[in-house]
Amino acid sequence: LMSRINTDLVEAIRPEPDALVELRWLVERHVERTESLRGAELLKVWDQATEQLWHILPRERVRRIEGGAARQVSAL
Repeated sequence: LMSRINTDLVEAIRPEPDALVELRWLVERHVERTESLRGAELLKVWDQATEQLWHILPRERVRRIEGGAARQVSAL
């Protein structure tokens, strides 16, 4: 993956657990509405499939996310 993205502009990070919950909900909803066979197959192997997922974000957004996490930790 890293050889296929412009790392000057974006970063690839593993999705947060909350993001995976939302993504699963979106796929489930898609399958319900479209009867997508591919989506249904993905849900059958969800745990294995999530190991292959990456969240691609603009570098600036990653810095804002990390800054927010640092502020949350320091507030504890």
